[in-house]
Amino acid sequence: MAHSRQLRINDISKIRERITEFAGKSITVVLHDGRTSTGKLDAVRNEELTLVNLRRKEMKFRFNEVAELYFDTLD
Repeated sequence: MAHSRQLRINDISKIRERITEFAGKSITVVLHDGRTSTGKLDAVRNEELTLVNLRRKEMKFRFNEVAELYFDTLD
């Protein structure tokens, strides 16, 4: 039986290194000011990532705004 767990990445160098692994997956972005956004990771460019939320609205975040990423995985 598969178990789910939450993967959290809160180091900007690790986020940059691993962000492409999460393309097309639902992730939560936590910004330095405490705001959070959840959506499907749609695109990653040099200095920003794009999420599409449940209302199909694109949200763009610069890497220097991001404090943490997390999402659920299956063991």
